[in-house]
Amino acid sequence: MNNIDLETLEAYLDGKLASEEKILLENSLKEDASLREELELLKLSREAIAMNSWAELISGTQKSFLKERKKADSKANPLWSWAGRIAAGLSFLLVVATVALFVTTSQNSMVENFYSYQIPVMRGEQNTFSQIQDAYLSQDYELIESLRSQVSQSDLESLFILAMADLENEKSALAEIILKDLETRNSQLEEPVFSEEIDYYLIQSLLQQEKYDEAESRLEKILQDPSHRYFKNFTKSDLWKIRILKLKK
Repeated sequence: MNNIDLETLEAYLDGKLASEEKILLENSLKEDASLREELELLKLSREAIAMNSWAELISGTQKSFLKERKKADSKANPLWSWAGRIAAGLSFLLVVATVALFVTTSQNSMVENFYSYQIPVMRGEQNTFSQIQDAYLSQDYELIESLRSQVSQSDLESLFILAMADLENEKSALAEIILKDLETRNSQLEEPVFSEEIDYYLIQSLLQQEKYDEAESRLEKILQDPSHRYFKNFTKSDLWKIRILKLKK
């Protein structure tokens, strides 16, 4: 157990610690994983309470919060130990907001926010699709699987469709392999194909596999590029949620 109090952590985040205290705290952070986790939770709490939407979220998750609290009474839970420690120093609203964020954040809740890939269809024009594209449009994933061995490694579009079918079938590891292979090939092409789609769906694949560090890194890349096709599909809160998933893992 560490003996660093909440006020010290808050002063550290606010840049108000004296240099000697800061050095001591940073040394403690290097050696104490639980202290690092507590600092990260405090960061999330402070950011979360600043969001205008929290009042609505807290109201909607009150029942879940009470249910989880009842469960926690019968078994040890690091989150609740932490919440109890900071309760004296923070407002009840802040504690509830943080717990609400933990209760509502899950791997499934994040993955469910991803849109399935849609093959572009031009209205008013004759559309010609390959067999694997037709199968994908019909959601015939068994047929796609039977066609896997027939897909040429030079047919990048069909390989991408294979990866999308793998995601639909929750074969995220296979999807990751294909998408990263396409990503590597794109780096050698003058006109990359599906580059932004690859960025987006790789995050989904990584989340499904609990590869949260890489998912966070790739999400940050999209959020740093306002021109990215999928920039508006994410917000900074998604980064917070991935960090929570890392803490929960």
